[in-house]
Amino acid sequence: MRGWLKGLDTPSVILVQRTDRQMARALARALLKMRRLFDGTRQRRQMRSSIFAALLAASGMLVSSCGSTYLREGSAARPMPSFDGLYSGSIRIRNVSSSSPSDWCKTTPAVNIKVRNNGFDYAMPHPNVMGNPTPVYPAYIYPDGSIRSVPGSVAGVVTGQVTGNRMEGVISGLGCEYDFTAFRQ
Repeated sequence: MRGWLKGLDTPSVILVQRTDRQMARALARALLKMRRLFDGTRQRRQMRSSIFAALLAASGMLVSSCGSTYLREGSAARPMPSFDGLYSGSIRIRNVSSSSPSDWCKTTPAVNIKVRNNGFDYAMPHPNVMGNPTPVYPAYIYPDGSIRSVPGSVAGVVTGQVTGNRMEGVISGLGCEYDFTAFRQ
């Protein structure tokens, strides 16, 4: 005879003497109760709703952290700067690849960039190339004023900086590289 646990569904556990056959039945009943406990539809729904509530709370915290303030390590919350507006200026060729004719890189020297929600899409015409292709360079202005291409952009890379009302940077396209400078109107 061995000692076995009785009353798995109650807080108190009582040891009683049982035969091997009785122990096997008690074990089967206990496993069945445990299976019902973990596999029951009501419990699964409760567990799913608990997981859903936790995910909802986590997404709420994530969304609330994307509000009008941003944090830097060791500093207090500051309002998110807005760089929105129309920037007008000029663009010039900085570098031409040896495999590209320099005429192909020529573009309109005036640049007008409309920034909305701290982002912009700059369309650069190439009138000396057959079909006048106009690649679009999407970019985002970060809270520190740095300008970077939107990830996944195929046309090229935009880098730069906004300081006060002045925007300047570099656009590296396919075979051509440009400097641009613009001021907020």
